[in-house]
Amino acid sequence: MNEKVAINRVNAREGESTVSSENSSLILTTSVLTERKEIMTTATLNIKVIKVHPVTGGNLKAYIDICIDDALIIKGLRVMDGKNGLFVALPSVKNKNDEKYYETVSCTNQEVKDDLTSTVLVAYKNEVK
Repeated sequence: MNEKVAINRVNAREGESTVSSENSSLILTTSVLTERKEIMTTATLNIKVIKVHPVTGGNLKAYIDICIDDALIIKGLRVMDGKNGLFVALPSVKNKNDEKYYETVSCTNQEVKDDLTSTVLVAYKNEVK
């Protein structure tokens, strides 16, 4: 059987269909996804830290800018020092009405969030040496 595979790397769950950007008439159905489950179970992203802006004093340690797959730049990640050690906070905005902070960027995949966190923390630690 000669089938085309979607060029985009996608993270598809059972029951979802994905469409290739190369040929919009090609739809990968659940049965095809099940057959290719091992190939398409996780999305892989190339995350690069492009700038580390160290900050002195307080819990905020640095602002970080990253680039994902040489296509998307996200500015304003923060390295924070919490009670359990360093962690990465995603960009957020403060609501004027209730004084709460809301993330403007969020990760829906735990693997991606873990990769992002480890990449940012390694770059931060290398910068402050």
